Amino acid sequence: MKDWFKYKYGFVNIDDENIYFTSTGNWTETKKLQEKGIQKSNKIRKIRIQTFLVVSFVASAVIIFTSLANGNVSLLLLFGLPIALFSIYNYLKTGIGENYKLPIHNIISITIADHTAMIEFTYLENKIGIEKIESVEEKGKKLLESIMLKK
Repeated sequence: MKDWFKYKYGFVNIDDENIYFTSTGNWTETKKLQEKGIQKSNKIRKIRIQTFLVVSFVASAVIIFTSLANGNVSLLLLFGLPIALFSIYNYLKTGIGENYKLPIHNIISITIADHTAMIEFTYLENKIGIEKIESVEEKGKKLLESIMLKK
């Protein structure tokens, strides 16, 4: 088996041995991923992306409110800026997700409710972790259920 699905912050690739959390969904990216706990931390990258998004939102709000207060508002500014911000967010949100692989034999349970999946697993020296996967497609639900059926 070799398949993938999209979720809120990127892609989940699945083969017979591992579940891979990636930002692109590209199978070549999965080759360099390390297991949870061993992988390089991407907290700094996540913080930079989140900070950029917050600063962009605040700056845009200030520009719009200043324009409204001065009476210099244009439709392009009023609608174009929020649309541009939304587009930037959609482009950058995959950088917020985790990037690691999770061996299937380490999975304890997978719980699916609505469009959210919770994977409970062990890593390192029997530490227990939980990965929350939001906005899971129907295809993803079926793939995750099939993993639990095989265990």
